[in-house]
Amino acid sequence: MSDTVKLKAPKGASSVSVLGEEYKVVKGLVTVLAEHVAHLVGLGFTSPDGDELTEENDDPLLPAGVKSNLELQPSAGDQARQDAEAQAAAAAEAERAAQAQKDAEAQAAAAAAAGAEGGGGVSQSVPPSGQ
Repeated sequence: MSDTVKLKAPKGASSVSVLGEEYKVVKGLVTVLAEHVAHLVGLGFTSPDGDELTEENDDPLLPAGVKSNLELQPSAGDQARQDAEAQAAAAAEAERAAQAQKDAEAQAAAAAAAGAEGGGGVSQSVPPSGQ
């Protein structure tokens, strides 16, 4: 059986996936296989006492310059907050669009009323012909 290491996860992380292995964060801590620690070092994972871990070497499985293929998953609370913010933004945009429509209709009505007050006709002059 492989050795495991307990790490303190970055704030907001609810789970991590390293090389196809899924780990759940429980009360801010995650237990991972020792060989996966190198993937987590550059992403804010620390020892349980809060000390930063140092990366001993680059992972040969990743392209040059890439420290990890880890994707942090937002917690349920973070996702709910993001969804609420998106809904609020969409509602505000819909309200702005409705107000713009009302303003356009009011301007059209004002223009029509102004045209009716001025006699409703358009004057046109025709130059004399044949001279």
